[in-house]
Amino acid sequence: MTHGTTAKLIAQLRILHNLTNTEAQIATTRVAQARDDDVRAELMTNADNAHERSKLIAAALRDLGGVPDVITPALGRATALVKTVAEQVQPLAGALFSDLALEHQLLDRAIYLGELADAADHAATRQLAERLQQAHQETVKWINSVLADEAAGEPTAVRPTPVQMAVSRLTRVAYYPARWAAARIDDAAEALARTHTRVDTLADATLKSVTAGRDAGLGKAEQIASSKGARTTATTLHSTRAAAGGLTEAELPVKNYDSLTIDEVEAKVQKVTDSAALTALLRYEQNNKGRVGATTAIENQLAQASSTN
Repeated sequence: MTHGTTAKLIAQLRILHNLTNTEAQIATTRVAQARDDDVRAELMTNADNAHERSKLIAAALRDLGGVPDVITPALGRATALVKTVAEQVQPLAGALFSDLALEHQLLDRAIYLGELADAADHAATRQLAERLQQAHQETVKWINSVLADEAAGEPTAVRPTPVQMAVSRLTRVAYYPARWAAARIDDAAEALARTHTRVDTLADATLKSVTAGRDAGLGKAEQIASSKGARTTATTLHSTRAAAGGLTEAELPVKNYDSLTIDEVEAKVQKVTDSAALTALLRYEQNNKGRVGATTAIENQLAQASSTN
């Protein structure tokens, strides 16, 4: 196995370890929303299985010479907490779609991990990848079944929280006068659909608006925690914001990042050796710039940094 292939395996396992810890914490929060004892027992088993997968990924990291990130479990709890708080202002289906997106990301990365393991002829990692794929395929299927029940108006395995139910009722009342305007917007959107470029621009603007709101909320929470002297909470929120790509340009490990060319980015990131800093930079690039060359340069440096830490 070449050093480069090992570095890629380690980098991918680190990301999976982070996401799996978040998955485990979210599964734990869903237990309280179980409709009956059978569903509650199933959700508790899912949470336990996710924790077990996290341990297996950590063991695989050590087997390849990597060191599991000691802050990953805490970051997973923080990410799950932020997600749980944020989803209180959206209906149950929105929360489930968020869970589904996480599972699809885990599944896709598990498939990629298997491809890397095949290329490296590493049987143990290949077996782990297959186990992860099977687990996430089953979870995707389960969430889709719950969404199908919700869409049909039938009782779902997980119930909305009291806050979600209240918000849903208030939303229906508050937005009733806006339905006429919404219909007009739908008509305009249909007209725009004839021009792909305009639709892409509209979708991009919507995504940026939602992302900005999330980042602003996390930033405000971090400021409040700092002002109250809650350093641990502030640090955790900052790490969550960094992992989500919510840092400002001034907070990045590379100065004047927005003005750099791709070649300059490649030269600058080679001087950054901290994995967390590189991850924050990667998320910022993906969310704000989207340059393939810059993204590749940061990912390569991240893989190298992860293999040497």
